[in-house]
Amino acid sequence: MAKKNDVEKMAFAEILLNRTLAYQAAVAVHTLKDLLDLDVQELRLVVEPMREDTPGKYCVTCTIESLGLPQPHSVVVEVQPDKSVKRASPRKKK
Repeated sequence: MAKKNDVEKMAFAEILLNRTLAYQAAVAVHTLKDLLDLDVQELRLVVEPMREDTPGKYCVTCTIESLGLPQPHSVVVEVQPDKSVKRASPRKKK
């Protein structure tokens, strides 16, 4: 049985994660509308471990449903903290 302190920690972690995900989802919805004129009807986010033998590595699937899309569109990202992610600088327009 979990100790009261552990339960409180998990509850706080859940609140923090829910707030973070809700904020990021709102940003994504507004960005999709502003940049692509895409009205998001539903945004689903699933985070799950990649494999049992790879702790700390996750697969994130975001599914977007919109009246402007003929079918839902999914984006899958693998989160692997041990591998660095490098983002290319945007090209300057000539």
